[in-house]
Amino acid sequence: PAILDLFPAVPSVSALQALNIPQTTRAIEQDLRAPYSYQAALSIERQLLRNTTFSATLVSARYIHLLRSRNLNAPLPGTFDPEDPDSGVRPFAGGNIFGFESSGWLNQTQLIFSLNSRLNPKFSVFANYTLNRSRADTNGSGWFPADSYDLSGEYGRSQLDVRQRFTLGGNYDGPWGLAFNPLVVARSGLPFNVTLGRDLNGDTIFNERPAFATSVSGPDVVHTEYGSFNIAPEPGQPLIPLNYATGPAFLAVNLRVTKNHSFGDAPLIQGAQGQPAKRGDKPYTLTFSVSFQNLFNRNNPAVPIGNLSSPLFGLSNASATEAGAASPNNNRRINLSVRLSF
Repeated sequence: PAILDLFPAVPSVSALQALNIPQTTRAIEQDLRAPYSYQAALSIERQLLRNTTFSATLVSARYIHLLRSRNLNAPLPGTFDPEDPDSGVRPFAGGNIFGFESSGWLNQTQLIFSLNSRLNPKFSVFANYTLNRSRADTNGSGWFPADSYDLSGEYGRSQLDVRQRFTLGGNYDGPWGLAFNPLVVARSGLPFNVTLGRDLNGDTIFNERPAFATSVSGPDVVHTEYGSFNIAPEPGQPLIPLNYATGPAFLAVNLRVTKNHSFGDAPLIQGAQGQPAKRGDKPYTLTFSVSFQNLFNRNNPAVPIGNLSSPLFGLSNASATEAGAASPNNNRRINLSVRLSF
């Protein structure tokens, strides 16, 4: 305000320099390279009775040189005082240097079971179940470690670590020319990170994690449905793992009902030698369909807020989405459509 009060006079250079804020520089590491992966799979398929096929597949994948960010000019360990934001000894002059690097990695193992069956000409069904385990030390190019000088504690559950997924669908040609296509999609909860919501090391990234509480009471012990945490961990004390908590499960039942109506003069198709002519398919087809997304209007919350400093910790303030399962607003949605084919 004191500078603005000088208007229309031009403030001095020294007055403006007093308001100077260190700028954040973004840099690319010289050894940055594109990520790549190794994958191996073993599959067994078996033909069962009544036109039923069952398969089991084991997939193992390793991703190397995944991208992450790191503050290359964070205060040196032990030099920052959380009560004094301007404290800390930095390796370089100036403000933050956010560097992009490709030092991350991920390991994933999946066991996939599939069943396909056509019980009769009018009814078919398919089902897929996946058991998954995924571990990583980064969640993407914009992901910062809790400690820029120590990555040893960053290896934990990745955001892909959804333990179970299940899909069930089918097709039934019912009476009056109606076709029914149900689809059930379910999965276990998504992992999410539990953080303190405070900057304890001066890197200006508020992603520090708590430690496990070693006592049942104390001013720094917080009890949650995900466990008891120490929100003031001592230097060198092991923190809780990355993406330690798990959000709510997801379930959506969808249904599509269709009805075809053909009309128009069918063309006369000349039969083979000695065979009479016959009528072909009618040239026009109207398809009426009604689709129900989230048929039972089930509430599927997104991952909860993981900031222990927030009064909304553990609560979801958004709706979950799943490909092919529910609309983004998570409410029941009914779509009516008409299609003309010719």
